[in-house]
Amino acid sequence: MFGQIKPYKGIAEVIDLFLTHSASNKRLLVVGRIKDEDYGEKIQSKVSGAANVILIPQFIADEDTPLFYGISEYVIFNYTSILTSGGAIEAFNYQKKVIAPRKGCLTDLVGENIIHFNTLSELKNILFS
Repeated sequence: MFGQIKPYKGIAEVIDLFLTHSASNKRLLVVGRIKDEDYGEKIQSKVSGAANVILIPQFIADEDTPLFYGISEYVIFNYTSILTSGGAIEAFNYQKKVIAPRKGCLTDLVGENIIHFNTLSELKNILFS
C-alpha cells in the first residue's frame, strides 16, 4: 500500500487481515506520509511487533518511488470511497498487479493486471488463498 496513509484508504482493515494471517509467507508494506496523528498512532500501534507488516510512515521522494514498486508484487487499494486514483494508474505504469475494490473509477480498470473485490472477505481470499 503506497501513498498518503489516510482512513478512507482502508489501510487499517488490510493490516488486520495480515495480522490474522501472520503465519503466511506474505508481507504487507505500508508506505506513505501520515498527516492525521490519531490515525497514525492507531496504525503504528497495530503494526508494533508484527513480523509481516512493515510500516514506513514518511514521504517518499519521486526518485525513490521505483524502489518500492520494484520490491512489490501487488499494490493493494482498499478505498472506502473513491472518485479518482492516481495511485492505481501509477501502479499500472510500473506494471504492477493491482488489487482494488469494485468502486468508483476503479471499476474502469480492466486487464490482466487488475483484480477486483467487493468485500473484505473477498480481499482476504485473494490475498491468502
